[in-house]
Amino acid sequence: MITFKLLGSAAIWIDESEETGFSTKALALLIYLAQTQTPQSRTHIANLLWTDKHDSQALANLRGILHEIKLMSENHQIRLLESNRKTLQLCSATRFEIDSHVFASAIQQTNDVSQLQHATDHYRGDFVSGFRIRGATPYDDWITRVRTHLHDQYIKTLENIAIILIDKESPELAIPYLQTIIQNNPYREDIHLQLMTQFVSSGQRANAIVQFEHCREILATELNTNPSTEIQRYYQQLIDGQHHTRTDPPLRSHKNTAHHKFIVGPPINSPEHFFGREDYLTRIFGWWQQPPLGHVAIIGQRRSGKTSLLKHLQPISGNCPQARGVTQKTNWLPDADNYRWIFVDFQDPRMRTLSGLLSHLLNGFDIDTPDHCTLEQFMDLATENPWTVPTIILIDELDAGLAADELDQPFWWAMRALTQMTDGFIGIVVASYEQPMRAADRLDKSSPFFNIFSTVELGPFEEHEAIEFIDNIDEHYSHEEREWILEHSGRWPCLLQLLCQEKYLATRNNTGTEQWRDNALHQLQQHACLLQ
Repeated sequence: MITFKLLGSAAIWIDESEETGFSTKALALLIYLAQTQTPQSRTHIANLLWTDKHDSQALANLRGILHEIKLMSENHQIRLLESNRKTLQLCSATRFEIDSHVFASAIQQTNDVSQLQHATDHYRGDFVSGFRIRGATPYDDWITRVRTHLHDQYIKTLENIAIILIDKESPELAIPYLQTIIQNNPYREDIHLQLMTQFVSSGQRANAIVQFEHCREILATELNTNPSTEIQRYYQQLIDGQHHTRTDPPLRSHKNTAHHKFIVGPPINSPEHFFGREDYLTRIFGWWQQPPLGHVAIIGQRRSGKTSLLKHLQPISGNCPQARGVTQKTNWLPDADNYRWIFVDFQDPRMRTLSGLLSHLLNGFDIDTPDHCTLEQFMDLATENPWTVPTIILIDELDAGLAADELDQPFWWAMRALTQMTDGFIGIVVASYEQPMRAADRLDKSSPFFNIFSTVELGPFEEHEAIEFIDNIDEHYSHEEREWILEHSGRWPCLLQLLCQEKYLATRNNTGTEQWRDNALHQLQQHACLLQ
């Protein structure tokens, strides 16, 4: 039995002893393979761990690490890895236990409180806490993403346990879980209020008052603000001796604090916060059910949600519930986990150079990349082997790519040839402000490539989506306020978020109705193009 303890400080145990002889890079490699649980390209691993080296040197360094792991395996008479010329993975014949996977599996039992409690026992701390690789920014970024996702799932699990215990009228049992949430995020006013409520329900009025004082001190010291009107009102009832048990619905784990509710400004990066757009998704995924895969152009004005939609095609397509919000549909694709996804953001200057983009695509195809790859080499490498894995290339900011000098007309012709020479196993999605052919013509880079796209033009939410979005936020809206928000937002997602944020801030700060509406209308001016 080989045990990976990745929650908390990273450690690998062989039978009943911790193995401390791995170098940092060897441990980093094993952590990555254990968490991803899929074969990984040697080139991808080398570039992940040695970003400051040329491909040849990085691959040579990787071979040294593999030799180190092989010697360690032989010393223990076990097999840790299996590999071939192109890929690496944990040995399928060896028994592994990985605590982060045990945790992720256990929390899917959302109605079994004992199973959820067992899951939290595995969460000894954040994913590989304190572990980092100097000079390997992509690897550290990967750790941060996994760490954030698992931590969010841990907090949600604590909330789910608390919900079940509150529903079972066991406030004294729910309190420790609520306290743990506060220890992780002391700004959660909804949890402070729940704690006050559960203290009262269990006959601990004095502790409820102390909890309010703790909440007020944290918010004043750290955020220079006061508790919400609702908390202050409940506190005053306690002081006045009206310490009844609250009867409003308990906390709901999918409704978090303000910075989770309102994503105003940047694209939405967390899958659980993506909302609606099912009509568009149905059309897009309908083109990808089997080869030949379709090609899609997502067209829309600035701030219409193109990048948010583009980024969420991969995580919401699969079967992993942790990757989606509670309102999102599942099973968009058959065998979704067998699809391969490559994201190209032309805002990244590396993607606007020919060599940088070609290397990125080859890595995504799991093909070893030569030094200084030419367009001819790229086409040879990309088309020489039979294609069996459906591959979706997601391209953001197409206009910036068209404006890049190195991505000339021959490159775009080659992209058209690539789609024809890979047996229909490549589907391409581009996000652009206008039709791809029109943008290419405007920049004198016309190519048959830009004729292959079916168009999805983003508009506002449907009325039912906009209403569901507003009602999904854990705030009280009168019918008149909801209608006002619908009217002035034009049902555009980013404007709905903006107006709901202003209403939230007004509720917290006890601001008058007219003032928050005036503030909201002022904020809308910077997005006037959506409302024309």
